[in-house]
Amino acid sequence: MFLSIFVFHYFLHADYLNRDKPKDIKMSEAKEWVIGKTWSEATKKEFFGSSTDTPTYKIVWDWVNYSSPLKYWKEFTVRVVSDVTRLEAREIADLCKAKYKKPWDVISCVSVSVSETAVQTCDADCCARVTLAFKDAINWLNWKNLSADYKGASYGDGTLHVINKLNVWLHGVKYTYVVDALNGPETIFPYSDTASEFHDKDQDGKIDQLNLVEVL
Repeated sequence: MFLSIFVFHYFLHADYLNRDKPKDIKMSEAKEWVIGKTWSEATKKEFFGSSTDTPTYKIVWDWVNYSSPLKYWKEFTVRVVSDVTRLEAREIADLCKAKYKKPWDVISCVSVSVSETAVQTCDADCCARVTLAFKDAINWLNWKNLSADYKGASYGDGTLHVINKLNVWLHGVKYTYVVDALNGPETIFPYSDTASEFHDKDQDGKIDQLNLVEVL
């Protein structure tokens, strides 16, 4: 039993693509963040140009793979074939952190760089690979009030999709954003009620606060 757990842990953390797919790390310039509307089915439709009528099984797929404990199995299966290894994602994080002083500039640099690095060799299931690399890079920054995770965002037409959640803690309050580094690496959407209220003070659907929640 112990051996099985050890083996699973090893493979979960292994990097597989230090092998036959050499690539250049695309160190990209940070871009000014575009703050979108609060993330919702309507926002998703506008961003993706997709129907909001998501089939039930797609909702289940998103929950199982990106919200339930089985997300760790999904992460393992993606890591096996990922186009950006954990080490490459960490290198991106280190390069961006060395180049930029402002935390949100670092995060923007990571978002754009991960996307441009991954698409060099990615030919299928690109969103899962980009979100894994984005999570690896952001969490490698090791900032005490910032973390990254997954958010299922499958399209209404049945296309499976996943994006990232960014969690920021400030004075004991958690603010959550979502970022789709594959399709819009410079765009960030308020997701939690706290983030929505921070950016849309009167809740009229328009962004009032153009500064992002402070990181660090």
